[in-house]
Amino acid sequence: MTIHPEEIESVAVIGSGISGLQAANLLLKENKDVVVFEKYGDIGGVWRTGYDGYGLQLGRDLYKLCENGFIEKEVKAFCKATELRKYIKSYAEFTNVMNRVKFNKELVRLSRNRNRSTWILEFADGEIAEFDFVVIATGQFSKPNPLPMGAKDGSICCIENVDSKDFCDASLVKDRNVVVVGIGKSGVDCALLAVHCGAKSVTVLARKPYYIIGQKLFNLIPSKWVHYSRIGGWLLPPDYNANFLVRALHKLFFPLKWLLHRIAEVEMRAFVGPKYRNAGVKRISVPESFFHSAGQVSSGPEFGRLVDRGEIVVRFGLIQSYTGNSVVFAGYDESLHNISGDFVINATGYTRSYDFFDPDVRETLDFESDGLWLYRRILPAANVDNLAFVGCECITSNVAESAFIQSKWIAEAVSGRMRLPSSEKCVKDVLKQKKYYRKLLSRVASKSSQAIITRPLMDTYVRDMNFFPYRKIQKGPPILGLLAELFLPYTPADYVDLIRPVGAK
Repeated sequence: MTIHPEEIESVAVIGSGISGLQAANLLLKENKDVVVFEKYGDIGGVWRTGYDGYGLQLGRDLYKLCENGFIEKEVKAFCKATELRKYIKSYAEFTNVMNRVKFNKELVRLSRNRNRSTWILEFADGEIAEFDFVVIATGQFSKPNPLPMGAKDGSICCIENVDSKDFCDASLVKDRNVVVVGIGKSGVDCALLAVHCGAKSVTVLARKPYYIIGQKLFNLIPSKWVHYSRIGGWLLPPDYNANFLVRALHKLFFPLKWLLHRIAEVEMRAFVGPKYRNAGVKRISVPESFFHSAGQVSSGPEFGRLVDRGEIVVRFGLIQSYTGNSVVFAGYDESLHNISGDFVINATGYTRSYDFFDPDVRETLDFESDGLWLYRRILPAANVDNLAFVGCECITSNVAESAFIQSKWIAEAVSGRMRLPSSEKCVKDVLKQKKYYRKLLSRVASKSSQAIITRPLMDTYVRDMNFFPYRKIQKGPPILGLLAELFLPYTPADYVDLIRPVGAK
C-alpha cells in the first residue's frame, strides 16, 4: 500500500455519485488530469433513479456538497430526488467536474500493466485507457441484493415483482395485494406508498425487526442533534483507536449511558406503535439499533399508525414457499402464514460490487467473508499501489460529509503534503480494526465497511491531514464554542475551510 505522488499525473474516478464528484473536484485542484467514468447516462449515483417519492431522510444542511463560493439554490429540507439531482448537477457544473465526465462507460476490467506502475481500464464498449491513479467511487448501493426467489421447498417466485429502485410507477399497485420484502428505509417508504396508492392489502416481510427512528425524539429534539453531535456519538462504544483516557471515561459513565439508552429505547418503541412492537419484536438495544438500522429515519410515525390500524401487516421470519398468488411465510414462533400477494417489491437492500477487478488484483486485495478491509477505509493495506476507495467501504449516517473528508484525505496524499505511514504500520492498524469490529459487530455480515462510530473516524482523517479536528470550538467565544462542539450536529459545512485554492501548496 503506497501512494507515489511523483508518479501521479492522470487520475481515473469510477462513478459520478456524490463521492466520485467530490473526489474529482478536489483532485482537479491538485492540477491532476482527472477523468470520471460513469456507467449510466447521467450523474448522481444512487440519486440518478429511485422509487416514486424517493428523497432525503436527512436535512439538507447535512447533505451539503462543499466548495468555496458555491451558492446553493433554495431547496426544501427533505427534498425529493428530482430536486437533489438538480442540486448535484449544479455542483458538478460549478466545479467544472461535469466537463470531465464520460458517460455510458461500464468498467469491466481493472488491472495493472506489466511493469505495475499504471492501471489499465477496459470498458464494455471496447475502449481501453491507462491511468496513474484510480479512485473507486461506485458507492454502497451499486448492486441490489436479490429477491429470495427460491424458497426452502424449492419453489420459485412466479409473482410479478420489482426492485424498490425501479418502483417508479406507484399506480401499478392499485387494488392489488402487495408484499414488500425488507423493512429498511426503502421497504418502509414503499409500503407507505402502496397504501397511499390504493393497494388492496400491504404486507411487509422481514427476517428481523429494526427500530424506525423519527426525525424528532419525543417529538421535540431533532434526531440530528443526537446522531451527528459529539455528545450523541459518545453514547456509542469508543472507536478502536481510542486512547486510554477516552476508554476510561466511557467506563466511568457507563451507568449514565445505560440509562440514556433505555430512555431512547422507550421513545423509539413508542414511535413504531404497539402492533409493530408485538409482531415478534424483542427488545433491541440502542447501540445495536444504530449499527443495524441507523439510516432508517422516518419523517413521522405514520408507518406505526398504519400498522396499528391494520392497513400494513408486518411479519418477521423466513419465506418458506411460493404458491400461485401467495407466499407461505414462517414466523419465528414456527407458525405458518399464507400471505396473499400478486405484486412483490424487493427492498432487501444493496451491496457493493467489485466484479471489475482483475483476478490478480482481487487476490492481492484483502477481501474476506465480512468485507474488504482497508487502511482508514480508503487504501488497500496489501501491496496494491495508487488505488483508493471513496464512499464505498465507509458506511456512515452522513455520506456527503464522510465522502468529502475521504476525498480531501486522498488529495492531500496525492499532492505529497500528507505522508502515509509504512505498509507495516498500515497492516497492523487494519488487523486491530478487524479484531475490534468483528467483536463489536458479531451479527453484521459486512463488518469492514461499518463506520457508525463516525466522529472519531472523521477526527482521525482531519488529524492525518494536519488540521485541527474540533471544527466548532474555534468559532466564536470559547464557552459558546465548547457548547457548540459538544451539542450541535456536525455538517459538511464545518469542513469547507479545508479546501485549498487551486494549485495552493
